[in-house]
Amino acid sequence: MNPEALDRTAGFLEVFPDALVITAGESSIEGGYEASERLFSDSHSVTAIAAQSDLMAVGAIRSIGAHGLSTRADISVAGFDGIDLLCWWAP
Repeated sequence: MNPEALDRTAGFLEVFPDALVITAGESSIEGGYEASERLFSDSHSVTAIAAQSDLMAVGAIRSIGAHGLSTRADISVAGFDGIDLLCWWAP
């Protein structure tokens, strides 16, 4: 995990010490998708995902949708970076 990701994880755990942390190989849409898939494969009860980047949040949202769930009704997702994500969304 890169130093920035470690800092973000440490800060998150200061606020939410009981949170489950799942790491990804890379800060990308694919990394977010794969990390989210591990949540579903282990049957965790998930109500929110805090992704370490906006691109990872897109991957998490895609994973949630692949499981027939909604980010509006079932699981909240937050990403951090403040980048324009319109080019990453499928029509």
